[in-house]
Amino acid sequence: METDALIEFRYADGEVVTGAFAKYSPRPMTKGDRIEYDGVDWLMYDREDRGGITVHLFSPAEASTVVEGSRARQRKR
Repeated sequence: METDALIEFRYADGEVVTGAFAKYSPRPMTKGDRIEYDGVDWLMYDREDRGGITVHLFSPAEASTVVEGSRARQRKR
């Protein structure tokens, strides 16, 4: 588990909530994984490096469009 990692929830209205990854997720996450927070189902759509710290980016799963320019990877079966 990445102890210094962050998680960022990006609401449709532009609000952003950022916190310690370990506080919100008990396991490692990859693109396309879902998590529940604040009564909402969230979809991880990307990760980015900010000064050596990994930030996991989430948007509401029911949103018709995730953040422009990013796509969740589909796993091969």
